[in-house]
Amino acid sequence: MPGKSAVTWTTMILGYARSGLIMESRELFDQMPEKNVVAWTSIVKSYVENKQIDEARKLFDKMPFRSLYSWNIMISGYLDNKRVGEAIELFRVMMPQSNAVTWTSMVTGLARNGLIKAAREYFDQMPNKDIAAWNAMITAYTDDGLMIEANELFNLMPEKNAVSWNAVITGYARNGPGYEALKHLALMLRTCYRPNNITITSALTACESMQELMQVHALVILLGFDSETSISNAFVTMYSRSGDLGAAEDVFKALQDKDIVSWTAMILAYSNHGYGKYALQVFACHINEAVKVVNGMPPKKKDGALIGTLLGACKLHGNVDVANQLEEKLSEMDPTGSGGYVLLANLYAGQGKWDNLARVRKKMKDKQVRKVAGFSQITVKDKTYAFFVGGNSHPQWNTRWGRSEVLVETRYHRHILVSLPPTLQMKKKAKWRDKRTEMSYSTQVSVTTHKVIDSAVLPCMVS
Repeated sequence: MPGKSAVTWTTMILGYARSGLIMESRELFDQMPEKNVVAWTSIVKSYVENKQIDEARKLFDKMPFRSLYSWNIMISGYLDNKRVGEAIELFRVMMPQSNAVTWTSMVTGLARNGLIKAAREYFDQMPNKDIAAWNAMITAYTDDGLMIEANELFNLMPEKNAVSWNAVITGYARNGPGYEALKHLALMLRTCYRPNNITITSALTACESMQELMQVHALVILLGFDSETSISNAFVTMYSRSGDLGAAEDVFKALQDKDIVSWTAMILAYSNHGYGKYALQVFACHINEAVKVVNGMPPKKKDGALIGTLLGACKLHGNVDVANQLEEKLSEMDPTGSGGYVLLANLYAGQGKWDNLARVRKKMKDKQVRKVAGFSQITVKDKTYAFFVGGNSHPQWNTRWGRSEVLVETRYHRHILVSLPPTLQMKKKAKWRDKRTEMSYSTQVSVTTHKVIDSAVLPCMVS
């Protein structure tokens, strides 16, 4: 690459590395005519980011000159990959030229590796503690549930910022007692620090009474956070948990920009208060909007449970068009989970979409998705027998199989003895031969057959 500056070379090296093309990044580095400290640091960082720590160390040792940034990258790489001993050894070598960033990295990294006491020792030895170091140590204590130590350190801080306050408030909200989180929120306001979304959300989760919840809600309105979707979602959940479904509904209805979390929070609120069917009806009325929200979500935030909720609403209202859209997403997000596929199959069967049903079953077979086998059990003469769907392990299976077919024939023509399972009710258009086979494998039929054969005059328990 003649005529290219060192900046261009370095940018290309990092670009390849961040795309996971570490070999291409290394080739470019080797071709570089004049390598400065920035280029060396970039290639070391490339290997660290791709978790090739040993190769990064080889290059680090070859560096003709190392900057503080180079040392910090290598030490952080060791800590991030749980190689604490090597990080400590390297830190001791460069300690005379270490800076606040290096010390803070050691404190944070040691705490993240579960070495909270060692982290405190390094913090105490730190020559010039900046606010980032104080916050790192406090956060380490709160993450470990050590709120007494965190609060003591917080009170010793010569200067606090919003991160400091959030660390303590979030810690108390997570570890308790909740009233301490609200107390520190009040102190934060008195010191003229403005809360942010993290502060408010933490304070919300700390509320243990309706009075506290309403006070925080009033503060949110006063500060203008009531239009924030994430905060409104938290209020829906908290009001529901506190028993005030009406207040949860009011917050939900007032929310302008609803996301999938909003809908899910409201569904759970209705379900927890005994309105599960109504929850799905309300959700189904806006299912197209919900699908748009799902389509716009980052891939990492989508999961099989989310698609399952949408499919449940589709099934309730027979919305085949939307189900078709969700079928592919289910394959992407939850390829081996059976729940979503079963919902799809039942929906298609209920609407008479037999081609779609066959396609779903083929996908399940191709992906080796297996529904958890249903079973029934019966107690006869002080012995308990369990019958699984399709099971044939019983020693008298051949005898019972013949009786099962008789019972199924009787049930189909006379409507007695055994109730059709819901999935079979939805297949009224299927051939009777297939029905007979599937019903004969039913656990309910197996239990009834066992009862007829072995306990015609004895009481029995079926579950």
